[in-house]
Amino acid sequence: MERKLKESEYTIRQLQNAMMLLLSECDYEKITISELVRCVEMNRTTFYLFYSSKDELVQDICDVFFMDHFRKFAKANLAHDDVYKEKVFYETCHELLKQKKAIRRLMAIRTDQFDGYSQMETALEQMIMQLFIENDIKLKDNGPLDLFAKLYAAYIMASVKWFVSEGEQYEINTLFEMVKTYKQHGMYALLED
Repeated sequence: MERKLKESEYTIRQLQNAMMLLLSECDYEKITISELVRCVEMNRTTFYLFYSSKDELVQDICDVFFMDHFRKFAKANLAHDDVYKEKVFYETCHELLKQKKAIRRLMAIRTDQFDGYSQMETALEQMIMQLFIENDIKLKDNGPLDLFAKLYAAYIMASVKWFVSEGEQYEINTLFEMVKTYKQHGMYALLED
């Protein structure tokens, strides 16, 4: 049973990676399921075992896209380790720049059932709330955590959108210092010490 689960996770990851690769090459509307499965050398039947459509696949990608990066950032911030924070920031920036075309296209997807940017923002908001609950993080004066999570998710999404569009023209250490200053004196000032 565990082997089948690992194989399923592997297949899902292959499909997600293939979609991101194809998004780095062309617009979402031009990507077909046939092209996607050809990219990972599997058949359409296998695709349909996991997803009912390419919309469902990109929805899944949007739900988990920031998870690894966000968890690393959260771990660094909770540990109050400036060296680790900077390392994670640099790694994440380089990873985002490698995938910038795909990320821009993923954020731009709009179908009748799906909005890439909103899906990513909602997933990020849920991750932030989960992190706050898991680590018993509170706002000063018992402020509403859900509102903070919405604002913080919106801030991260706007920052990523800007970064994959224009961030490459700036030195990453300059960006890091600006983000650090914003965190110290911006929204983070709302959090309890």
